[in-house]
Amino acid sequence: MVTLVLSLSDAVRYRFIISPVGEVVTLTRAMAVPNSFRAGSPAAWLRRHELARRRLEREHDLRPLFTLMAASRYYPDFLTPAGDACDGEILGELDAVRATSADRAKAEIERTLSTARLTVAPLEPTVLRQLRSPSAPELLADQLMLVWLELVEPSWQSIRDVLDRDVLHRSRALARGGLAGLFDGLAPRIILEEPALRIQCCGVDETRALDGRGLVLRPSVFAWPYTAVTLDETRPPEVFYPARGVTSLFWQTPNGRRPTTALRSRH
Repeated sequence: MVTLVLSLSDAVRYRFIISPVGEVVTLTRAMAVPNSFRAGSPAAWLRRHELARRRLEREHDLRPLFTLMAASRYYPDFLTPAGDACDGEILGELDAVRATSADRAKAEIERTLSTARLTVAPLEPTVLRQLRSPSAPELLADQLMLVWLELVEPSWQSIRDVLDRDVLHRSRALARGGLAGLFDGLAPRIILEEPALRIQCCGVDETRALDGRGLVLRPSVFAWPYTAVTLDETRPPEVFYPARGVTSLFWQTPNGRRPTTALRSRH
């Protein structure tokens, strides 16, 4: 559980972002650690796009990206850059990934590798050299782009519509009911007990006072049934939560069947 302690200043300094690269990173983690994503929207999406996924993995060596995504619960913050991501354009986000300084990339990659899960197989020397190279940010951005083009971009307009509707709904709920309205429907994953905002995060138990830094809210179609928080001290915390209406993406499946019970139960 992550507890964010809000001040009055934080309560009025919030914003939404729509992040294509954030969606790609989440889907990539589901590909890299399938045992941790057996249910929910990312697993359902990958099943629906199994042929495209197999083609992607057959035609491209994604081991550096998958190794980083599978190594630890933590993954480098530079892969989901801060900034004005609300326009929902992936090229600008990936340019920011590529522009990561060598020192920051090295520190965050080493942190990920040093906390690797015990169940992860020994890291391949070739992959380690790639991840520890000064060109690692560019390599990882290129590999995220490949996942985007094959598995996300063809459906991006439909995904974007879901995310936009969530932002509109919560903005209206905030206007009607204040912060309580903003977070309505997200319990038990996210609970507001003013001045504390509590977010379920597996394996994390931490309390942070925001001290006026504000809060960033990022809806995701690939989050359910998870929530997460970035705690990078250089930027406001970013709360990652399941968007409303994600089941609309699964109503018409390739075989004509309805969505799984697990997905239908979300709304």
